[in-house]
Amino acid sequence: MMDILAESLTVTNVSVSIAASVLVAAVWFYVLSPLYTRSVIRAAFKEVDGQKLGETKFVPIFGEFAAVGAAKFTKGIPVAHAARCTMENFEHGVVRDTLGRGKFALAQGNLAYLPVVTSKCRDVNHDVLIKQSHSFGKPDFVRAALQPVIGSNNLVLLDGDAHASRRRLLSPAFSISNLKHLIPMFARAARLHVSRVVDETRAHIAGHGGNGTHHREVLPWISRLTLDVIGTAAFGGFEAASAASGSAVSPAVRVANAIDGLAEEHNADLTRNPLYVLLPRGWWSMVPTAKNVSKAARFKELCRVADAIITSRQAHIASLGADEPPPRDVLQLMIDARDASEGGARAARRMDAASIRDEGLLLIFAGHETTAVLLTWSLFLLTQFPEWMQAVRDEADAARARGGTPFLAPGAPDAPAPDDPLKALPVAYGVLREALRLYPPVALYSRMATCDLRVGKEGRLFLPKGTTVNIAAGVIHRDPAIWPDPEAFDPCRWMSDEQVAALGRTRMTVEQAADWTARRLRGEPPSAAEETAAAHPRYVPSASDMAFLPFAAGATGCIGSLFAQFEAICVLPAIVSALDVTLAGDYVHAPVSLMTTRPREGLALEMKPREGVEPLVA
Repeated sequence: MMDILAESLTVTNVSVSIAASVLVAAVWFYVLSPLYTRSVIRAAFKEVDGQKLGETKFVPIFGEFAAVGAAKFTKGIPVAHAARCTMENFEHGVVRDTLGRGKFALAQGNLAYLPVVTSKCRDVNHDVLIKQSHSFGKPDFVRAALQPVIGSNNLVLLDGDAHASRRRLLSPAFSISNLKHLIPMFARAARLHVSRVVDETRAHIAGHGGNGTHHREVLPWISRLTLDVIGTAAFGGFEAASAASGSAVSPAVRVANAIDGLAEEHNADLTRNPLYVLLPRGWWSMVPTAKNVSKAARFKELCRVADAIITSRQAHIASLGADEPPPRDVLQLMIDARDASEGGARAARRMDAASIRDEGLLLIFAGHETTAVLLTWSLFLLTQFPEWMQAVRDEADAARARGGTPFLAPGAPDAPAPDDPLKALPVAYGVLREALRLYPPVALYSRMATCDLRVGKEGRLFLPKGTTVNIAAGVIHRDPAIWPDPEAFDPCRWMSDEQVAALGRTRMTVEQAADWTARRLRGEPPSAAEETAAAHPRYVPSASDMAFLPFAAGATGCIGSLFAQFEAICVLPAIVSALDVTLAGDYVHAPVSLMTTRPREGLALEMKPREGVEPLVA
C-alpha cells in the first residue's frame, strides 16, 4: 500500500513539476520577457538625438513575426505590375512599412521576446557588418532556422574567434585564383544539364502533337541543375563515393532528394510555425514531432553521404602515386586547408572530418539554393524585358562563334578562364547583378549584439546586449537616395560606357533618372522607346558604401559569393542560348522571403528549343 502511495505521490510530484515549469515558462515568455524587451527597445533609442525614427512599436508575444507571417499569405500582385519588379506585398514590404515606407532610416520593435532594430542606415550597417562585426553574433532564431538543415559547425553559425579561425582556413579555397580553375567544370556541367533539359522539352512537345511548348516550373529543375554544377565543380562529382555509400542509388540522387525534402519541409515550418521564433535556442527543433523526425532523418542521410564522399576522397588521395596530382576542387582545398596566420603550432591546424562535412553541407545546401533563386529571378526578369533576353542571347551566340570563351565555346570547353570571368559576358553579368539587386537571395540579415555598444556615426545609436539588428538589404537595394529610378530593371547600371554605347543606348544623368522616378509616381512612366534607348547611371561597387549587399559584407559576409556568381554566369547564357522561354500565363507575382527569396506561388515558363540551335555538350 505504501509503495502504491509513494508511486502516486511521485507521479503527482512529476505532474506538479511539469505544470510549474510550464507556468514559469509562460510567465517569462508572456509577462516578464515582453516587459524586459520593451525596456531594452526604449534603452536602444533614448539617447539618439536628431535621428528620424519610426514610432516605438511593441507587439507582445509574436512581435513583427505576426505581420511577416500574414504578409506571406497576402494576395499576389498582378503580373502586369511585375515589370517594376515590386515586392511591396510581401516580407520586403513589411520591412519597408516598419521603416515608414522610406521615411525613416531606423525602426524599433520586437520579434517574439527579442528586441529588434531594423536599419537601412549605411553608417550603422557598416559598423554592424564590418567595423564592429566581432561584437555581433547570430540570433537564436537564425540558428533555429538553419541548424536542422546544415548542422552547427560551419561558417554561417560560428561566431567570434571560432568564425575568424574557420574563415582563415577556408578563404584560400574561395579566392578568385582558385575558383577561376573551376570555370571550365562549371561550364561543362551546365551545358550537359541544359542539353538534357532540351532533350526532355523536345520529347514532351513531340508527345503532344509536335506543337506548342513545355510548361515547366523553373525552380525545381534549376535547383537540380545548380546541384549538378556544385557536385561536379566543388566535389569532383558525387559518383566517386558510390561504392562507399553502400547504396545502388548514386550519391548525387540521394543528396538531391535529401536536400529537396529538407528545403520543402523546413521552408513550410518557418513560414507557418511561430514556435521556431517564439522558443529560444532552437528548442522547438528538439520536440519529436513528425516533421522534426522526418527532417532529422533527411539530415542524417545527408551526413552519411557527405562522410562517404570525404572518406572516398581521402582513400583516393592515399592511392595516388608521387607524380599524380590530386583533384583540384573545393573539397580538396578544404582537406588541404591550414591556418598559418600565426605560425608555430597553428600552422599545422586543419579542419577535422566533421568540420569538412558541415562546411560541405553548407556549400551544397546554401550554394545550390541561392544560385537557383538568383537564376530563377533572372529568367523571370528576362521574360519581362525581351530586349534584354535577346541581348543575352546575342552575346552568347557571339561567344559561340568566337570559340574563345570557355563558358560557351565548342572548340575549347576547358580553355583557361579569363582574368575577370564575371566581365567576360558583360550583358549576362549586368542581368545577374540587377537580379541580385531587385530580388536578393537573402533580403534581410540579422545580427545580435553580444555586448552593450554604440554604432553609427559618432556612436549615435546605442544597442544594449541582446538587441537584434536587421539589415534590410532588400530595402537598401531599392532606396531612391542611393539608386536612381530604383524600381527599374536596367543591366546598364553595371556596364561601362563603351559597353552601353555598343548596345545603342545613351547614359542618363542622375537628374534625368530622378525625373523618371517622379514620372512613374505621377502615373506618366517613360515610353518603351525611351526605356530601350536609355541607360541608367552606372553603379561602381565600393566595400564601404553599403549600398549593394546581396551577400552581406565584411568578415561575416558570404565566403562563397564568387562561387555563386561564377556558377550563374556559366548557367544563364547556356539556358538562354538553347531555349526560347516565356512566362506562363497563370503566373502570380508573389516573391516571399523564407530562407531565400522564392516565388511563393511558383514560377512556370513555357519552353521550347531554339530553332536551328543545338545545345553545346562537353
